[in-house]
Amino acid sequence: MKARIEKEVNFSAGHTIPSHPKCSRMHGHNYRVIVVVEGEVDNKGMLVDFGEIKNIVMTLDHRYLVGTQDIVKQISDEEDIYHMSVPHATAEWIAHWIVHQVGNLAHNISYVSAELWETPDSKVFVEQAYGLRNISSYTYTVSGDIR
Repeated sequence: MKARIEKEVNFSAGHTIPSHPKCSRMHGHNYRVIVVVEGEVDNKGMLVDFGEIKNIVMTLDHRYLVGTQDIVKQISDEEDIYHMSVPHATAEWIAHWIVHQVGNLAHNISYVSAELWETPDSKVFVEQAYGLRNISSYTYTVSGDIR
């Protein structure tokens, strides 16, 4: 049986966008994300446990997010920093990271999307379809004045 599930999670995090005139200063957001997962229900009767999706997203909560190409500002406690495996800690790449992490939860997943609000009127949508566990497509849509 195929299923589609949705999980909404709110989290707060800080970041910088080094190449941006306004956002190069350290700042934060109260993010809202809706993660959608599609695929086959497993023999336990579930596609993916909602709690696993929440745990992935909450990894970012109350952290300073840093991409692999971002410059790390001086922060006193290394535990406050989350080094993301994406180039930059922008809304687009944060949503991409969430989709990738959720997509790796189980082999029965055929599709994952994340709609991430950086502000109440600015969001990004990232989706990934899986074909035999190979990435077949990425789509990015940006709405509003993100910066």
